[in-house]
Amino acid sequence: MTMREGHLRAETPAIELPRMDFLLLSIVIILLTIGVLMIWSITLPINTGNGRDPFADVMKQTGFAVIGLIAMFVAMRINYRMWDRVALWMFVGTIPVLIAVLFMDPVNGARRWFNFLGEGTIQPGEIAKFTFIVYIAKWLSSKGEKLRQLTYGLIPFAVLVGFVDGLIVLQPNLSTAIIIGVCAVTMFFVAGADIIQFLLLIAGGGITVVLVVARTPYLAERIFGYLRDP
Repeated sequence: MTMREGHLRAETPAIELPRMDFLLLSIVIILLTIGVLMIWSITLPINTGNGRDPFADVMKQTGFAVIGLIAMFVAMRINYRMWDRVALWMFVGTIPVLIAVLFMDPVNGARRWFNFLGEGTIQPGEIAKFTFIVYIAKWLSSKGEKLRQLTYGLIPFAVLVGFVDGLIVLQPNLSTAIIIGVCAVTMFFVAGADIIQFLLLIAGGGITVVLVVARTPYLAERIFGYLRDP
């Protein structure tokens, strides 16, 4: 071994840390911290008034936050190309779960959770946020220039998003459906769809949201209540 090879080997770290976007990481941590502090602010007087541990809820959410951060750092070590190979199977596996949850006993008028030990422990809508976005990314990347064609781009895309969001709206869980829809439409535009297709999707999504809110009393009451007294 030459002197140069020995010098290079000595400079090579035993553990290679993943490259990361520190600005994005900082934003995630700041938002997470603000969220935990807001939960503490809201639950502290309620728990104190009810004679409960004032820190019970914030400690529970802090634990979830730590688990989420660990999962994030593990995910950072996974080559993103791996998701391309499993995207279809993740999406296909999510659909039966979204259908099955509609047959669960309602909790506060909604069927959003698989309930174990008397608590909502698994929320398929949260799983769909990840699996569907990964699949849409794979689907859009496979279309190329054909994405601008009506029969290859806009129509099948609208059917895919409408089907998944429709299952989530039936729970009902409008906020999750909107998040998935907005993410998917944004990805559709960034992937190369023209402005006309983008505006059509925005208009169609807006009309759908208005119709769903109009037919869901608690959503309409929440919105009008906010407009009366923000």
